[in-house]
This record gives sequence, structure tokens and C-alpha cells, in this order.
Amino acid sequence: MTQIAELKEVVDNADITVLVKCLESYNSLKFLADIDDLIIRKLFKRLFSSWNVTDELVASSVYYIFGNLLEMHPSHSVEYLPLIFHPNNITSLEKFYELNSDKFFECLVKIIQSLEFVAISLQEAQLSKSQKQVFETAASFIIKLHYKSMRSVTNNTCCFVYSSLKFLQNVVTLCSSYAKIFTADLLGIYQACMQCGVTGMNVWLIPKKIYPSQRSLYNSHDSKHYAKECITRNGRKLSKTKKMRNITKVVRHQESIQEQNLISDVNYLNCMASDGDSSDAEYGRKPNSEMHSVIVKIRVASMNLLAAVCRNLERHVVYGYYYMIFPNDSKDVNYNLIYLAKSDPSTHCRAAALQVGAQILAGSKIYFNQAECSVRRNCINFFPFSQSLGSMINVIYNTLFAILSTEASTFVLTQALKCLSVLVQATPFHKLETGIATGIVSHTRKLICHRDCNIQVAGLMVMEVLVSTSILTTEIVDIIGLPHTDSVPFISNNNQQVNMMSNELNEEGYEEFIETDESQNVYNKYNNNINTSESSWLLQHIIKNMDTDRQQSNVPASIYVKSINVLSALSCHFALLNTHLPTIVKVFQYALEDPLLDVQLNAARCLEKFSYEMSRYISNTSDFNCFKLTQTFWEILLPKLVVLISNSAQQNSAFKNYLCGSLANIGIVIYERLPYISKISLFSTLSGISNNSAENTIVRAAAIRALAVHVAFPSIRKNLVFVENTADMTLQFINDENLSVRVRAFWAMANVSDALVANFYVKERVSFDILTRLIEASKNACYDNDKVRCNAVRALGNFLSILTEDNFDNYVGRKMFNESIKKLAHCITSSSNAKVKWNAYYAVGNIFRNNTIFVVTEIYSDLEWQDSLYTTLCHTIVHHSNFKVRISAAIAIKYIKMRSYFQNYLNLIWSSLLAAVENSQDSVNLEEHEHVDNLQEQLCLAISHIIGISRPEDFPMLQKCLAEKAEIVSYVWLLVSNRMIPEKSVPLISCSIVLYERIKNLNQSTSDHLNAMVYVAKTLSLQEIFPCFNDVNTNFRFEHLPHQTSVIKN
Repeated sequence: MTQIAELKEVVDNADITVLVKCLESYNSLKFLADIDDLIIRKLFKRLFSSWNVTDELVASSVYYIFGNLLEMHPSHSVEYLPLIFHPNNITSLEKFYELNSDKFFECLVKIIQSLEFVAISLQEAQLSKSQKQVFETAASFIIKLHYKSMRSVTNNTCCFVYSSLKFLQNVVTLCSSYAKIFTADLLGIYQACMQCGVTGMNVWLIPKKIYPSQRSLYNSHDSKHYAKECITRNGRKLSKTKKMRNITKVVRHQESIQEQNLISDVNYLNCMASDGDSSDAEYGRKPNSEMHSVIVKIRVASMNLLAAVCRNLERHVVYGYYYMIFPNDSKDVNYNLIYLAKSDPSTHCRAAALQVGAQILAGSKIYFNQAECSVRRNCINFFPFSQSLGSMINVIYNTLFAILSTEASTFVLTQALKCLSVLVQATPFHKLETGIATGIVSHTRKLICHRDCNIQVAGLMVMEVLVSTSILTTEIVDIIGLPHTDSVPFISNNNQQVNMMSNELNEEGYEEFIETDESQNVYNKYNNNINTSESSWLLQHIIKNMDTDRQQSNVPASIYVKSINVLSALSCHFALLNTHLPTIVKVFQYALEDPLLDVQLNAARCLEKFSYEMSRYISNTSDFNCFKLTQTFWEILLPKLVVLISNSAQQNSAFKNYLCGSLANIGIVIYERLPYISKISLFSTLSGISNNSAENTIVRAAAIRALAVHVAFPSIRKNLVFVENTADMTLQFINDENLSVRVRAFWAMANVSDALVANFYVKERVSFDILTRLIEASKNACYDNDKVRCNAVRALGNFLSILTEDNFDNYVGRKMFNESIKKLAHCITSSSNAKVKWNAYYAVGNIFRNNTIFVVTEIYSDLEWQDSLYTTLCHTIVHHSNFKVRISAAIAIKYIKMRSYFQNYLNLIWSSLLAAVENSQDSVNLEEHEHVDNLQEQLCLAISHIIGISRPEDFPMLQKCLAEKAEIVSYVWLLVSNRMIPEKSVPLISCSIVLYERIKNLNQSTSDHLNAMVYVAKTLSLQEIFPCFNDVNTNFRFEHLPHQTSVIKN
């Protein structure tokens, strides 16, 4: 109490020098924590008023006491920290930094800790402009101190460096733009601090700013190029086909999802810094060496700072610093993450280096795809960048292999395997030298049998990623034991546009199966015939982990789950798995009934992918034994799935969602061979789930989607009652709040519409009541999310294309049609999504196929749909930036079969087609250049189509428009004719011939009509074929016309 009373009097009256001496005379300043808040505020004000005092000793004491006050009363930090880091006050701090005073460094540590306290309290809040400015000013001040001449390594300087690194990390996290501006400074500090205590020096290294390599200046162009390359093989674009299920998105983003899963498995939290105390044995130091403990924390904190900076930079920018983060050559002795991961004496530092390395390597595939390795020549004047990058990858692999061989810590081993899995995911094995995959397998194969569970899981993760590699090499295929088959030509299915099995079943192509009740006997028979010597060692290992009940075998749940994930990755190579189906079906039976939810979910997800790959493989093989095994697989598993889906006690919607997806993947080949009772059970279950209002809407939508998949099967779509029931059930979900549910509902509706179109020429018709409701639902969805709209417009076009003349008898039907066309036009003009517009024009093309619509339009004057649709169509053909949308619009025009259907819009459409030909090569976006040829072909075919259906009186208008662009149109016409294959170029080659024949057979026509027809024929003729019409002359001799068949033959 005496100290507090004395302090009250000194604070109010004494000089700052007396106040400082009074406080320093006390043995401890801890009593300040219990002082009244009013006195604390006065003390803060007195100290801060003397912040710029010139006396060095007094100033040092002021800073020291001020720092202690902030530590004991952090609530005042918000008020005084902005004042401390005012430009005028920072100058004083910089001045006294040169004194190298222990008190000053202790003061800095207290101030930085106060800043960190404020930063932590603001982690979840949005920084104000003033707060952001304070943090950035403080960070810049600390960076400046780091770049000054550093003193010897002492306890105080170590604490200062450690606290400053943690604060800079918080600033980078809170102010993402700061990392982008001061990247070079921050990385320089990281590189200097990561060597603290490792180099053996007793002084601090002065940081040097780190700048990116020139390669990063190329921005992200390489990533776009790689995205295109992912959908090509052998220089050819893979064909796009209709899919059994909506798996395009899953396939396209599978690698990115896998990458996210890898990142989630690696812990990047900053808890490493708090656990950074190294053991005495690691350093050979005396016990209780506090400074050495802080030095280890400094190295960990520097790596955490690097991770924070990289998280706030774009990938292509981080890529420019790889030369500093990773070793460039095996002889590179510079300190880098990989060097620390191998050589650092602290377990915590080695683990942190591997964690941060894994984080930075994640997402590097688009850049590592440029790497390659080749034998170096003895004399070389230029070392290509691709070779340098390949050398870097090899060095990282060799270092990780060394860690896996020598590391004793199980924690570091686990992190090394996780880092290896991320690197494997990014490596282009087909461009690098052989031996890397062999090294991966040889080191990992030992560790998946390790006594530690976490190491086994991490090892299986490496194998999962390796099996999922987008481009398999012969080395990978051989070392893992994958099958050498035509269906897997060393190219993984992950990176392909997956081919949809045929919707039409070739009933004569397969031998009929005899339905028996001896399914399990069949499995036992084939199970005994498996040649295990030809099986993959990896498959044998994971089956060993899963072929019995998990609770009986005592296999840890994490290993069981990861084994399921590896099986999911192996399903892409179904030729390896087809003979193991008897065992695999047992695996699914055990896993799906496992008491642990995580096991159930992973098993259901694996089954969904496994069933899809199985159906795809079955549709492309003629192996009778494979058919029989697959049929028996479903006959055994289907009853189990029916029970699990119908189980009301199972409340997890994701689990049932995956199971419904698995039922959707049975496929037409196996479905047609299932017993009748199995088919009834399948549809009863899916229909029951769809109509069960107590079930989760996501599960109900998944069941509807599965029914819609089966609706496309020929034997099912003939059952109009089933198709109508499925359509009626989809209407239950069109207004659901969940976007995912609405997407699935309209995808199912689009499939139903395809089935109705296929049945259009059958006498039995869908009821007009249901058709009206479907049209209204699709029409209203045109204002929904783009994911919904792309399916809604497809369904709407199909529904409108099956309208009959009777449907237009009443005003309601005609009004509904007018509104539907307006909604389609609105989708085309308002949506920014090219897929929506492409599907909209696909729908328009289907509408144009229905001649009834044009017939009733001429009858009923209130059908006013052509103006909005034709105008939008013409604008798209000429001006749209996406060439695929232009192509679909040009194709739609060709479905208008008669001249009368164009009415008064022929002039508009004709001039738009010519303008589109003229600007077809003026693509601003280089990505559209690959579609130029196809666009020009479709435009020329549409022009040929209009010429073919035009009347003689239309040709003066055609001539007038063509004359303005005759040169470019003629050039493109000749170019396309020479480029197209003969079967497709017939309309272009024969266009002039047919037109000349029409001229020849005209009896009554004016000279204007005749001149116009000759001009069009001459302009669009191939001059090499028609040399006799180089001059326009109406008095030509018809005997000079070459015969049509001979022209085509030439």
C-alpha cells in the first residue's frame, strides 16, 4: 500500500525523471497490475508525454515501464498503440534501437506482445481503416529494424525476433494486401531467421530482400493452357458424349477436390510455434537453456510467416519464389525448407518445414507440368527452364526419400508422407526420368505396414494419389501392378471426358443370362479361380485391411477409411478389379453396416464411384464372365442397399445420397439382366423415398435423379405411366430452398423430357395437364440460378417441341407458348453463363424441329413469338463473344425447314449470317480461336440451307446483302469447302449446282430474279470447278453447266 500511495503522489506532481527513478527503485513492477484504473491512466499519460525525451537513459526507462504497463493492462493497447506508431514517435524508437539496450529490447517485446493481443482479439472482426493503418505502420517499423545491423544473439534479441515474427504473421493474416506489397521484405526476413541457430553463428544475419524469378512475370497463362491440355490426349480433343449420370463436373474437378483433401490432411496451424521447445539431446546443450528453446521457436515462426505470406499471394506469384523456397540442384547447399526438413536438429522444425512445404506445393501441378528431364550434354551454353524445374523436382523427391529412410520420429515421418502425397499429385511423371515412381513405391510400401497407425494412413494416401495420377507411365503401371489393357492405355480415367454408355441396348450383342438363385455359388466359383499372382500388391493389401468385419479384425478406423479411399482410386482401373468382385462385395457389405459413421460415408462414396466405373467398363467389354460377375455383384448388394436407404433410423442424408447415386449407376447393360423382382424392388424403393415427406429433401432429390437416369433406358421410357409419375414427382422439388435440390430436380426433368421426345411419334401421348405443369415449371426456372437454368431451358425446349396442334386450340396454350419463348430469349440475353445460352439454343433448335408450331403460327395471329426470338438469334450469331454459343445458334437456323416459316425475317437472318462470316475470325479471346473452323462451317451450312429454300423473288435481297461482303464470304466459302470432309461438304459443293439447275428450269421469272440468282450462284461457286462463270452474264449457255454428279465426284 505504501508503494501505491507514493506512486499516486509522484504521478501527480513529480518530474518524469523522478517518476522513472521512483518506479525503478522498486524490486518489481508487478504491483502495477493491482493499481486503480484512474492512476494507470494518469501514469500512461505521463509516460507518453515524455516519449520523445532526449535523455537516452530516461527514454530507455520510459519505454521499459510503458511496455510493462501494456503487458499488465492490455485493454489500454487500443488507445495508445496508434500513438506509439505515429511517424513522430517511431523516430524516437528507431533512434534508441541503436543503443542495443536490454531494456529497450524488452520494451519492444512488450509492445509487440500488446500488438499481438489486439491482433488476436480482432481475428474474427473486420479491421477499420485506422486499425489497419496502425498494424501496417507497426509492421513496417519492425521490418526496418530487422534490416538494420543486428546485434549478437542474446535472450532479449531472441525474444524480440520471435515476437516480431509472430506479429508479422498476424499482420499478414489480417491485412492480405500487406503481404503483396512487402513480399520481398518478408521473405528476406524468413530466409535470415530460418537459419537462426543452425549456422552456428553467434550474430544475427542481415536479411536480404528476395525478388521473384522472371518466370513469374508470365502470370497465369500457363494455368489456362494446362486446363485445356487436361482435356486432350495425343493432340486430339476428346469427344464429349452424353453421360449416364451428371458426372462431368465431378470428373472435371476431381483433381482439385483431391488437392483440397490433401491440404486438409496437413495441419498448418501455428501451434507448432508454441510447441517448439527442443530437447536438450537435440542440441547437446545444458539443461534449462531457455535461449535455445526460443531459437527453435524462431525457426518455426519464420516458416509460419512464409506459410502466411504464400497463403495471401496468388499461385503464379508464389511460383516465382520457388527457387528460394526449394533447392534447385542436388549441389545446392543454401538453406531452404527441404534442407531444414532433412537436417534441422529439432523435430518440431523438421515437421514444420514439411508442413509448410506441403502447403506451398499444393496447387503446383499447373506449373510443374512444364518440367522435364533429359540427359545433359557435356557442353551446354543454355540450361532450359523446364530442365531446371525438373531438376528441382528430382532433388525434392530424393530429399524426401532420404527422410523416409533415416527419420526416427513418427510425427516427422507422417508429415514427410503427407508432403510426398502433395508432390506426387503435382508431378508430371511422363515428362521426368524413370525411377521416381519406383522410389515412391519402394519407400511407401514399407511404411504402410508400420506399427504407427498415422504413418500407415499417410502411406496409403501417397498410394491413392499415385494411382490417381492423370497420366500413367509404364513404370507406375508395372510397379503398382495395374493391368495393361486397351481400356487403360496408361492414361488415367480421372482426366478424361468420360464416355457414357449407350442408351440403346444391343439386344443381340450379348448372350442372355439365365436367372437363378445361386448367386453366391457363382461368386464362390469365381473367387476360387482368381490368380493372385497377377493381382496388384496394393489391391491385396487394402483388401486384407477390409475383407473382414472391422470390429473382429481390430483394424483402426482411420486405416480402414483410407483403404476404402484407395479402392475408390483403383476403381478407375476396373480391369484390375473385375475378378475380385466376390471379395469387394463383402467389403461393401461390412463397411456399409459399420457402426462408425465415417466408415459408412466413405464406403457409400466409394460405392458410387465404383459402380460408375463398373458400368462404364461393362458397356465397353464383351467378356461374358465379367457380365456374370457384375450381375451377381448387384444381385447380392441390391437388397442391402434397399434396406439401408429405407432405414428411417439412418438420419445421415449424405450417406443415403451416395447410395441413391450408386443405384443410378447400375447401367443399362446390367439393369436389363437383373431379375424382375430386383427391378421392382429398385423402383419401389426409389419411388418411396421420393414421395416420403419425412425424408430429407436432398435424399429425395437424389432418388428422383436416380429414377430419371433409368427413365432414359429404352425398356423403361416406353412405359408412359412410369415416365409421367417420375415427371410428377420432380415437380415436388422445383421450389425447394436448397439450390442443390433444385439443380437435381431440373436435371431429372430434362431427362424426362428426353424420354418424352423419344416417345413423341408413338400414338400414346403424355397428358396435357402434366405437360402444362412441366412447361410452367421450366419457364419459371428461367429466372433461377444458372445451374438450374441450364437444365430448365433444355427441358423447356423439349416440352415445346412435342406440342401438337390441339394444344394451341385454346388461348391459354398459345399464351403459355408465347411466354415460354420470351423466357428463352431472356435467358439468352440476360445470362452471363455460356452453358445456359448453349442449352437455350439447343432448346430453340428442338422447337424449330416441330413444324406444327410454324403451321399454327400462320393460323393464330396472337402467336407473336418470332420477333423476339429471331432478333435475339441474329444478335447472338453476329456479336456473342463465345463461339460455341454462336455455333449452336447457327445450327438452330438449319432446323427451319420451309421458306414460309421465316416470314418477313429472312432479310434479317440472311444479313446476320453474312456479317457473322465476316467477323468470324475477329476473336478477341485466343481461347475461342480453336472454334473458328467449326463456326465457319456451321455458318456456311446455314447459308446453303437458306439458299436452298429461298424463292426466286427472295434473291434480289440475297444479292444485295451478299454484294457488300462478296469477297470475304466467297473466300471463307472456298476455305470451308476445302477443309471439310467430303461427306459434310456436299451442301456447299452442290449449292451453286442446284441453284443453276433451278435457273435452268425456271419458266416465269423476271430478269432481276434471274440476275440475282446467277450472281449468288457465281459468288458461292468453287472457281476451280466452274471456270466458265468467271463473268456475270445472264445470256449464259446451259450446256456449259457441268453435270452435278461429275462435279461432286471431282
